[in-house]
Amino acid sequence: MTKISQESFTNRLLSRQNRHDYEEEIINKKIVLIAGALVAFLCVSLFYVSFIVDFSSGSPSPRSLGGTLLSGYSVPLGTTNETTVNISMGYYPARGVVLYCTYTVTNSNHKVIDGSVMLHSPFSSEYFINKTLTNLADGNCTFTITAHYANGRIDTPENETFTVDTSFIYPVLTVISPRNQTYNSNQVDITYHINSKVLYSYYSLDNANWVWFNGNMTLNGLSTGLHELQISVVTEANAQTGYGDEAQTIYFSVNPP
Repeated sequence: MTKISQESFTNRLLSRQNRHDYEEEIINKKIVLIAGALVAFLCVSLFYVSFIVDFSSGSPSPRSLGGTLLSGYSVPLGTTNETTVNISMGYYPARGVVLYCTYTVTNSNHKVIDGSVMLHSPFSSEYFINKTLTNLADGNCTFTITAHYANGRIDTPENETFTVDTSFIYPVLTVISPRNQTYNSNQVDITYHINSKVLYSYYSLDNANWVWFNGNMTLNGLSTGLHELQISVVTEANAQTGYGDEAQTIYFSVNPP
């Protein structure tokens, strides 16, 4: 049997350790290279998705330039009696390299009462705004978003006008009948009051189709048991605000003798 000296044994251990360290270093370098390549790929992809350069001749259609307003859209519609309003939204330009986007709010005299460069997300092409305007005077206000492109093109994807009227009264629907109670008859009146001129009124009984009716009316031939009545009223004030109709749901029971 060959006798291995302590020095030789130690050298072998050091050689194995050095080889192990070298292999581990190679593996770590490969991991770093792969991670770097993935990061570079994601950055390039994000840049490509966010900034698609338009080299086509002529002017694209307004629809292609409009971009996308996000679901966080919050701008007063129609008429409001509030002198403090919130404007909040995100915006994705549709095509081209965008240098920056701005927003402005002008009054009836076309005087700018607020405006600034919109904030830009560092991880996407989204531009966003969240502003609260205070002490607004009665009159029309126009909110505008303007996108400025690298090729000199200027696009206005958003141009919304709302009215501040501190004397405006929102419609309030009050259902007088039926109430949330039990009736001892299979005939129940529909009676309501609303503080604005009525344009349309509809009802739906037990989730059936909507039925138009004019003024007050009577539901006849109701079956015994629980019923669900939905009433929807559209007024001139609703048309001014742009917020749809006034609606209520009432649950009542019929138990004739």
